[in-house]
Amino acid sequence: MHGLLAPTNSLTQVDERFGKVLELEYVKSPMGLLRRWVQEDAGDGRPGVAAHLTMYGEEFRKAIPKMRRDRPLLIVVGGAKVPGDVYKLCQYNVSVGSQPHSEVAALALFLDSWGGSIAESEHFKGAQLEVIPNGDGKTVIDHSNDE
Repeated sequence: MHGLLAPTNSLTQVDERFGKVLELEYVKSPMGLLRRWVQEDAGDGRPGVAAHLTMYGEEFRKAIPKMRRDRPLLIVVGGAKVPGDVYKLCQYNVSVGSQPHSEVAALALFLDSWGGSIAESEHFKGAQLEVIPNGDGKTVIDHSNDE
């Protein structure tokens, strides 16, 4: 997973403790990155796919089956005052609800539908902590001493 934010200590700690799945990079020009991604290079010298999560566009559950999966995917999470070029550059403008909503919730819904729900028994390699949800709270398993 890629992000456009500079890594912070708290993000680094989450990554280390829960399975090293984050890859973060600060990007000075997000529009330049988006333009290069869809027109030139998604990391391997070929264009990639971009999906813009917004209140407007095709409903995400209908759009996801139509999306290309043979190229890397860049997800743009829309907010207030999204530049018009984002709508033009992204191959998919995807509606995650038609009312104002949490950008984090929109991303969570999209990713769940994109990749399917993570099985409860799935364990991320290298995770120090594993949280097992239950009806009365949570159970935390500390793998930091496992060998």
